[in-house]
Amino acid sequence: MKVKLHFDPKRPDMVLDAVMKALKSGAMFIEYRAKQIVPVRTGALKGSITMGELEEPKKGYMIGPDMPYDVYVEFGTGTRGEGAAIFGKEWKTKIKGMVSHPYMRPALHEARPRIAQALQVGVRKALI
Repeated sequence: MKVKLHFDPKRPDMVLDAVMKALKSGAMFIEYRAKQIVPVRTGALKGSITMGELEEPKKGYMIGPDMPYDVYVEFGTGTRGEGAAIFGKEWKTKIKGMVSHPYMRPALHEARPRIAQALQVGVRKALI
């Protein structure tokens, strides 16, 4: 039994279309999932999570929030002032930083298997 896999050089757009379709599906899932798990106080951060297509020469999608404090929610701020030496004295404070509330990283983590599966199926169809 012989199996033939081929790539039709006259139709390279079939593979690119399959890849772009898988990436778009994954990007839409990441946007949807991030909006589900982002902490909401006013809704501004949640509303700023969007998906956009990248311009040439790189094809793909960019997903994320557009607020000046989005990184602080995702990664937290840590403790402030602990052990800082000011004028030769150790300064201690009870002010704690903000705890992280990841929402983009978990959404990406959940999307990876979906994207891989969509790529596998789409590229296979384009090549056979």
